[in-house]
Amino acid sequence: MTLDPVAVRLAQAWGFEPTEELPGGHCSHVYATSDKVLKVPYQGEEMTSGYWAMVGLDGEFAPRIFESDPATGSMLMERAIPGTKLHESGVDPAEQTEIWRHVALSFRSLMSEKLMTMAEYTGAKDPLVVHLLETTEREVPLHGDLHHENILRHGDGWMVIDAKGLVGDPAIEAAAFVCNPIADLAERTANQFLERVYETANALDVDPFRVWGWSLARMREDTPERGEPWWFALQGLNQCASAFDAERWVRPLA
Repeated sequence: MTLDPVAVRLAQAWGFEPTEELPGGHCSHVYATSDKVLKVPYQGEEMTSGYWAMVGLDGEFAPRIFESDPATGSMLMERAIPGTKLHESGVDPAEQTEIWRHVALSFRSLMSEKLMTMAEYTGAKDPLVVHLLETTEREVPLHGDLHHENILRHGDGWMVIDAKGLVGDPAIEAAAFVCNPIADLAERTANQFLERVYETANALDVDPFRVWGWSLARMREDTPERGEPWWFALQGLNQCASAFDAERWVRPLA
């Protein structure tokens, strides 16, 4: 295991001796012992607004933070044990949604000053995003990527990780959950996507159209190729447009 230079410096300063490297996604390096994790972001919101979101939660449905470095967004924190992902935990789908809802609502207690606005995050180039931003009636602090793999079993409870730390339309929080877990997207029908949209909208008491719109917009931030999981999500969400008389917002898939 080779630590990146920032991790080397912080591990020495904080007396941390990692025994393994965990999967860190596309934004961070993550090093661990049996009970602690050193997360070192190297790009994206997790270096800035995501850092402040996790520091703000500190132990409330989130890891306890033992040491932190705002200059790099790095944190030495509690490890989720056993760390089972929500969709692999054996919890039935209805209870998964309730757990997700409870975690989503916990973010609303955060101060929003150091969080990133949705306009900053998206760049507001997609006409659908522009419409959703212009018609947002209220804004709340958000995790920003709250799906099954970012909610982990910890003892008898749950722990959220990898917040983006956004502030915006509360309906945004449903987008990542609607389009996960990845493993079942290719098999999911349009009706099943629509059911998930209405289920999450009801859970957060928001407009289903806005959940659908943000889900669609977030899935097409990049351009997935046919056969990729996100391509199937886009296909299913496109087919839901008629339920909202919203065909004008759909883009043809390649």
